[in-house]
Amino acid sequence: MRIAFRCLVLVASLAVLASSALGQSFNIDLGPSQGTPSNGFSAAANQSGMWDTLGLGTTSNLPGLSGSPTSVSATVTAGYDSGGYPVCGGDIDALLGDNIYTGSGNWSVLFNGLANGTYQVYLYGPRNSSVDTGAIDVNGVSVADFTGDSCSLDEGVAYAVAENVEVTDGTMTIAGDGTGLSYAGLAGVQLVSPAPPIPTSSPWGLALMAMLLVAAGIGILRLTQGVS
Repeated sequence: MRIAFRCLVLVASLAVLASSALGQSFNIDLGPSQGTPSNGFSAAANQSGMWDTLGLGTTSNLPGLSGSPTSVSATVTAGYDSGGYPVCGGDIDALLGDNIYTGSGNWSVLFNGLANGTYQVYLYGPRNSSVDTGAIDVNGVSVADFTGDSCSLDEGVAYAVAENVEVTDGTMTIAGDGTGLSYAGLAGVQLVSPAPPIPTSSPWGLALMAMLLVAAGIGILRLTQGVS
């Protein structure tokens, strides 16, 4: 019985992980004025998949990379979501050419319903030379103000990374402080989940699932034959 039980638990765990892992990684474009990046655009995190374009307010059931809705919600707070400076073209414009912003104040993006774990958070500055990000705090991880104002994905200019962000209660707050700046805001975010998705559609992923199912079948057969 122990063999069968352990095999079934392993198969069930893998199935749950495969179905949910994509839902905990997100590509977020902030500001609707320049449209949405294409699904093939992976940006600095090298994470392709669906991009969600968010303006001010709360969006529930945020779609993950696969496009399927999740239980995660996002609340965007700023003075405006109409910022735009479209000079780059293509997906870069869709990501960096529009943004949320506020005048000499604070902005924030709050996620609720995330899986607990350690995330890498990619933050994108507005292309507009008048809008810095301000100093950023991501669940206690500090990121210094950076200017944005670039058509190239150069770290420290167009984007910065908050490393090892811990989520322990399902929430993540990305907060920008624009004190002393004329304008502060953010153009986009990529959340990279604590565990990479299991590619069950790939040959090795399918083979792994098949092996686990066979193992579970053997365990059940032994159980029926009275072997524990």
